[in-house]
Amino acid sequence: MQSPSSPPAIDISTILATSKPDLKPYEDLYRHFHEFPGLSLQEHLAAETAARYLRELDGFDVRTNIGGTGLIGILKNGEGKTVLLRADTDALPVEELTAFTKQFGDKHDPEAPVLGAFEDFAILATEAPDKNDGKGVPYTYWTFGGTDPEKLRKAKERGDSIPLNHSPYFAPVIKPTLSTGVDALIVAALSYLA
Repeated sequence: MQSPSSPPAIDISTILATSKPDLKPYEDLYRHFHEFPGLSLQEHLAAETAARYLRELDGFDVRTNIGGTGLIGILKNGEGKTVLLRADTDALPVEELTAFTKQFGDKHDPEAPVLGAFEDFAILATEAPDKNDGKGVPYTYWTFGGTDPEKLRKAKERGDSIPLNHSPYFAPVIKPTLSTGVDALIVAALSYLA
């Protein structure tokens, strides 16, 4: 039994059941980004697809050609705090050799979006307002640690592979990985319970 001053018990199953968006409407977008990957600074089709998707939604001011293939979708919602959500769609020059290829396979290019970047926009799209009720769907996508950001940036610039977390060569940057992960989870829990 809880004391009157303790926070309410958290039922994770209920939170997940009530907060997880229906991803069915985004499966085609997800599949498209996986079937047509583009290397860093060559993801023109991905940028066009993302811009077209945002333009079809009500209220987005879409600006393209940011740094070449980047774009910004601005959704104003009155006065208040600004939230920035970022997504990557670039791939690395490696051929995907997993069973996953059978369902979402790289049919058109040998590049594979192996870093999960292709998921970013498809998942980020769940944040956009629904055309029917105009409300955004709450969703949080965090990746902490994994690979040193500087190594990742250099690999992407060179078009090289990086050690993945399922590799015997994988070594996360422990200090920022743990502290960032713990901080993010604490902030999320406190924000949710507030």
